[in-house]
Amino acid sequence: MSLIHRAVQRAGKRYDTVLLSDVEEGLGDQAKGRRPNSFQNDAETPPANEAAGERLRLDYAHLTRQGFVTPGSLASSMAREVSAAKRRLLRRINFFDRGGPQGDRRGENLILVTSAKPGEGKTFLSINFALSLALEEKLGVLLVDADLAAPRLSTIFRLDGQPGLSDRLRGSVHNLGTLLHRTDPVLLDVLPAGAGPDSPTELIGAPTLAATLRDAAVRYSDGLVIIDGPPVLATTEAPILAQQATHVVLVVAAGHSTQEDVALALELLGCDGKISLLLNQSQIRQAVQPSGLPYNGA
Repeated sequence: MSLIHRAVQRAGKRYDTVLLSDVEEGLGDQAKGRRPNSFQNDAETPPANEAAGERLRLDYAHLTRQGFVTPGSLASSMAREVSAAKRRLLRRINFFDRGGPQGDRRGENLILVTSAKPGEGKTFLSINFALSLALEEKLGVLLVDADLAAPRLSTIFRLDGQPGLSDRLRGSVHNLGTLLHRTDPVLLDVLPAGAGPDSPTELIGAPTLAATLRDAAVRYSDGLVIIDGPPVLATTEAPILAQQATHVVLVVAAGHSTQEDVALALELLGCDGKISLLLNQSQIRQAVQPSGLPYNGA
């Protein structure tokens, strides 16, 4: 019995589970001879985008080297596994049964991706989910960096210091559209974390969160909003975000979280019936994160 199944049995509830097996092949010629950096939290930061402001030009060659899903890597084992997990998630939220991309999905298209502890690959999975949805399904996707204490997603897209979610939550920016960065040429937009708040918990717990996510859901009613949230056991914000989400994906890294970690994360999330657990069996370089230290990495 796997760690996930033991944790679920301990929690005494039924959850959907997806297992991603080890990937032996590289992602294209540039990654041959080594295991892809699948779902790892310390992927190399891409070079700065030439297009400033609201436009981002994706460097597919660099993204491929880092193990992200790109047009040239859609036939790789990693991309196929991401695609399979993505389609299972779409079925779980009845995306295709409720009108699909042409239906009105306001309020039903908010997906939170989190993990029990830092370093399990949630940010990498969030980005790969979003890229796979945009490239394969041709869906409009908004990728939100809601990990305000450790905005790794913003760093990967070179959006550190750019106005973002925190600015909208504190009320200094009222028009969400002015904070979005649009990639070229795929249908993927990015909402960075924004200026680092003194208290992420206070911002995430503010009434403006629900209004902001409702705005995002309406803007992307024919697509999906993927929220990269903080780890459940590292901060108190993940359960707040989970209450606003349509569905929650809890990423569990093999050899990283214990059965007790996963069971406690499920209990704290408290979203019976709308959580899917994804076991990432890929080899992940473990971040040095002794227990008891402040959270500073996703």
